[in-house]
Amino acid sequence: MPFATAVGGYADLVPGLGFLVPAAATGGRYAVLELNEAPGYRTPPHVHPGMDESFYVLEGTLELEVGGTTHTLAAGSYVHIPRGTPHAQGSADDLPVKLLTTFTPGGFEAFFLDRVELARTVRRGDEEFLPRMMDVVHRHGAWLQPAQ
Repeated sequence: MPFATAVGGYADLVPGLGFLVPAAATGGRYAVLELNEAPGYRTPPHVHPGMDESFYVLEGTLELEVGGTTHTLAAGSYVHIPRGTPHAQGSADDLPVKLLTTFTPGGFEAFFLDRVELARTVRRGDEEFLPRMMDVVHRHGAWLQPAQ
């Protein structure tokens, strides 16, 4: 399959998350998501052992930590993170950041669906959030692991 023929499979499933090109549309080769990360949100340091991740900043400013160096990426910036590279990212300031995110290969979309379900039942900062979030991470361990 030279290009994706089914676009927008799960677009606008929930506010802040759109599956623009799901892995099913590319034979699993890649997936493209639009993510809106809230102000103050930052992922813990993590690694994708079997997947490359790329970000194109559509709006706002992304803060990305890789290899002990923090990078501030304004709208229009692009970064590619090869599989196995420990990193953490989030909004750089008190405004949301909108990202076009590509995963190669595709398939990581299920993590975001689980994350949405978690957010519907518990709030970040609640006592039970972290243990339940770690359950989500462990369910997707082939795609996502805490950085060491």
